Amino acid sequence: MTIIETVSYDTNSVGIIGCGWLGTQLAKSLIKQGVDVFVTTRKEESQQQIMAQGINCKLLNLNFEATDFDEETETGKIYKEAIKSIALNKVFTQEKLVICITPQFKKGKKNYPTNIKAILLAAKDKLINGSLKQVILISSTGVYKNLSGTVSEEALLDLTDDKVKALVLAEDYVKQFCPHYAVIRFGGLVGRNRHPGRFLAGKKDLVNADENINLIHQDDAVAIIESILFKTEVSGVFNGVSNTKSTREVFYQNAAKSIGLIAPTFLQQNSISSKNLANKSISNEKVKTELSYQFIYPDLAKSFDIY
Repeated sequence: MTIIETVSYDTNSVGIIGCGWLGTQLAKSLIKQGVDVFVTTRKEESQQQIMAQGINCKLLNLNFEATDFDEETETGKIYKEAIKSIALNKVFTQEKLVICITPQFKKGKKNYPTNIKAILLAAKDKLINGSLKQVILISSTGVYKNLSGTVSEEALLDLTDDKVKALVLAEDYVKQFCPHYAVIRFGGLVGRNRHPGRFLAGKKDLVNADENINLIHQDDAVAIIESILFKTEVSGVFNGVSNTKSTREVFYQNAAKSIGLIAPTFLQQNSISSKNLANKSISNEKVKTELSYQFIYPDLAKSFDIY
């Protein structure tokens, strides 16, 4: 159930764990609005790049496994101390926390839920004493894998899929640990330095030509996060996708052509292979009605000059 209080409160400081492509843009936007921002990243090279943009940043490299939390083992005791060390990071002194780390499933990583749990354990004391007022987890519409039709936040998920199960477990940790939380399931992110015309350009015989696209522009992703940080105290799960109604084939062919690249080709829709993946249209009604959010770029197929 979503709980939205009628009284807003000021956001004076925000911590962002995982200051990548989205997190950096969020940090810069918040700083422009006078918010004290502190972020973390995993690599020293990234830290230097982030700090060069005027953003306070510390290193925080998470690599926990589920067995690390077994306090009966020697490893568990070591990692309990590691959590205490993580808790000293200045990011946990901020009033609100945005967790923006990626699952890295494509790299074969399986410890995303455990890393989320480690973050929340490090923040536990701040959550208990109330100095940390809200946690926002940036999740993914990948949680709807294998579903079809119009999909809302209340959809029954396919927990037989390992990636879905991992995303759900991470979200559940946030719900269990945090009195005031929000989970935002963003669709595919596009925007500056991430033009969709480059995603599939030149590729041949792609499947799922008629599959719906479920994307969101970086500016809208940042604005949705800020609408939760600024407007109200929110608990709930929200889908972050645009209104775009286009098939995969039409959208990516037009996107590639718009920047002079070779358009991808797709198999005929009656091909057996083109029907293997479930087709779904992810609903954004909840974010529009309960957050009163109006999209900056509601239709990502209308113009390809916005990237």
